Amino acid sequence: MAITRIRTSSLLGGVLAGVTLLVSPQVRAATVLVPIVAGAHGLNRALWSSEVRMTNRTDAPLRLSVIDWIGTNGWRANSFSVPAHATVSVGGFDFAGLPAGAGSAVAGIAVCTADDALIVQAAILTGTYTISLVEPCPSYNGGGSTCLGPVGAGPTVENLRFAAAGVDTFLPWLHTDEERRTNIVLVNPDDRDAHATLNLSSQDGSVTESAQVVIPPHTYFQINDVFSREPWSAVRTANHAKNVAGSTARVTSDTRLLALVYVIGNDNNSLTISVPR
Repeated sequence: MAITRIRTSSLLGGVLAGVTLLVSPQVRAATVLVPIVAGAHGLNRALWSSEVRMTNRTDAPLRLSVIDWIGTNGWRANSFSVPAHATVSVGGFDFAGLPAGAGSAVAGIAVCTADDALIVQAAILTGTYTISLVEPCPSYNGGGSTCLGPVGAGPTVENLRFAAAGVDTFLPWLHTDEERRTNIVLVNPDDRDAHATLNLSSQDGSVTESAQVVIPPHTYFQINDVFSREPWSAVRTANHAKNVAGSTARVTSDTRLLALVYVIGNDNNSLTISVPR
């Protein structure tokens, strides 16, 4: 599929109101965005999964609550307590509280509240799809009822935030080489359409191509293999002429927005993630 749109109904406002009443005045809660994928298949037999680790370095228990989900339908609110000086590991299926098992796939952004001192990291894992008989699947392989294959290792992501409307998001690491595919994820958390302008530039900055995309309300929107598409294929052509492959992106929206870049190797599904700056 060239462009993926996943829309879910927003429960953020109502759940937030309930959570606010439960927070102790002595503990500050921050909004944390956690990218989640589990049991998802991609090109070249890619298998995508994730593991979330919550680490507490303090002398008291800390808490994280999943209060909203933008992505696969069927999520449920979830909450985790992390004991003092401990780490809790949760697979992608279980973190989002979504159905697990062969045939179901999870992809989206979990919107959470977490105590300020809690370290929250998500590892995005990529491997090759092969049916496995591991039941249940351990959290470090994505969790759920059955492992679908070895997912290997992958980069960790943390400290993500929605950019405010009208504020540029800069993504410094895109790749135009044809042996890699660059996917761009745009997440609109608001209750109206997002009109986002996507500017991609060549390594030396001499060529920039722009286009606007419309992202429906409360939607996880993905553009696959962006440099194979007009008008951005011109950036690949410009880089190829100079035997380079670096590219950058600048994204601006009239709503809040989260933008991420996934660069995937076609031969082994290895992964680089470019986070907003």
